Amino acid sequence: MVSKKNCNFAPTVFFFTELLPLHSHFHFIQMNNLNLSATILTIPVFLFFSCSNDFQLTEGQSDIPVIYGMLSPGDTATYIRVERAFIDENTSALTLAKDISRLYFDNPIVRIQHIKTGKVYTLSRVDGNLDGYKRASGAFADAPNYLYKIRKTDLSLIAGDQYKLIISKNDGIVLSEALTAALVPLKNEDLTSPGPHCFIIFYK
Repeated sequence: MVSKKNCNFAPTVFFFTELLPLHSHFHFIQMNNLNLSATILTIPVFLFFSCSNDFQLTEGQSDIPVIYGMLSPGDTATYIRVERAFIDENTSALTLAKDISRLYFDNPIVRIQHIKTGKVYTLSRVDGNLDGYKRASGAFADAPNYLYKIRKTDLSLIAGDQYKLIISKNDGIVLSEALTAALVPLKNEDLTSPGPHCFIIFYK
């Protein structure tokens, strides 16, 4: 949020300060002991200090990535969704969500680095609708449904190992980096509750 402040200082009847709440008393300056015809007069002098606050609530188009994904060694391929945060003070968010140019980056580079070996893998952009992962219709544009994919034959994830997800613009500028770990599959012995003789009751 950006706040612009324009202030004008001019003599007038009142004196306000922006640091005071609205219910605060007026400040005033008194000029005492002014002797006119042997009469002591007190002349109040009031000054006016006015400020106008103009708030700019948005900063225009930004390069903030919104990322969805899961690294599961059991999957035949890994898919990562990379979208873009959007806001416009003159356009509804519902309208922007349908705009492909505002929802997606222009051909970003999506990579996964295996921390233990340092090896880096680059994902390919695909249309999830054509890959069997059709995006449900709703607030967001559903076609094309851009995802970033790498097959298990190209990246064999190791359960529990750490990986870094790196999102860059096509000019090489890094937009975001995040550390994560590949999922560790559950085994039967990992499930300790409920026990084999317990009842499970479902409520509506």
